[in-house]
Amino acid sequence: RKTKVMAAGRWYIREGWLKTVPPKGTEAKPKMFFLFSDMLLQAKHCSLLLPSSGEKFVGQHAFPLQDATVEKVFGHTRSQGGLLSLTFPK
Repeated sequence: RKTKVMAAGRWYIREGWLKTVPPKGTEAKPKMFFLFSDMLLQAKHCSLLLPSSGEKFVGQHAFPLQDATVEKVFGHTRSQGGLLSLTFPK
């Protein structure tokens, strides 16, 4: 199902690379995320075969924030280096 990124009332907040740990607990991998006022969008680089792709991304998963549960695993909430757990119902 496709999610429209441009939507009335939706605000862009921040983007950045986060390391995600798969459910099987294997090695954490960096993924690009875009945070909006109502959703978290996971994205990947456009195909490297396209010479104009540069810093362009294509959405992979959209997670509605209203359904999210956030838990602090360890670290400080006001500094870098902490670990958070985000869960979304299926």
